[in-house]
Amino acid sequence: QSIKSVMPTAAKKAGLAAEAAAGVGEIEVASFVPAKLLPQMADAAGWEYRSSILWVDDQLGKSTARGSMDSASAPHVIAGAEMVALFSKGAWRRDPPGPSDLAHDEWLEWTSGVWRFPGETQAWEGHPAPFPYELPRRLLKLLSFPGDTVLDPFVGSGTTALAACRLAREFMGFDRSPASCLSSPPPHSP
Repeated sequence: QSIKSVMPTAAKKAGLAAEAAAGVGEIEVASFVPAKLLPQMADAAGWEYRSSILWVDDQLGKSTARGSMDSASAPHVIAGAEMVALFSKGAWRRDPPGPSDLAHDEWLEWTSGVWRFPGETQAWEGHPAPFPYELPRRLLKLLSFPGDTVLDPFVGSGTTALAACRLAREFMGFDRSPASCLSSPPPHSP
C-alpha cells in the first residue's frame, strides 16, 4: 500500500485529533513519494502539515551508487539525512494532555528539529526500509502519551510496535507483506 492510499483511511480512523509522522528519504521503491508531494497528499486526506525533523544519518552518505564515477555524467547526490514530516488531524495541542514520559532534556534536544543518530546498519530478513529503534522511540515520546494508541500502516518487521510496547502505548499495525509481519526486529534492538 502506498502512503497516498493509506492517509485518507488513517485520517478517518484517527478520531478528532491525532499526530502523524512520515519519513521521506532515499528509498528506492516503486511507491516512493517525493518530498514535495507528501504535504499535498496529506492535505487532500485531511492531515495538516506542522513541521519537519531533519534526521542526520551519516551512514546514508556511504553508498557508492552515485552515478558515473569521477564524471559529471549523471551524478546521483546522496544526502546523509532524511526528513521526517509531522502532520496533525485537528488541533495540534492535546487538551487535556496526558501524563508525559518525556524528560526535560529530551524535550530540549528533540524540539531543535535536527536529530543525529545512526541508522539501521543491517537490513534484517531482507527488509527494504529498516530504521533504528531510536527513530520511533523519539517520535512516540514526543508526539504521544503513555496509554495512547499508535497506528503503523506500514508495520514491516515491527520496530515501531516494539517501541510502542516498551513505552506503554497501545499498538495497531498492518502491512501488505505477510513476510514482513512475520519477521521480527533485529536482536540488537534496545
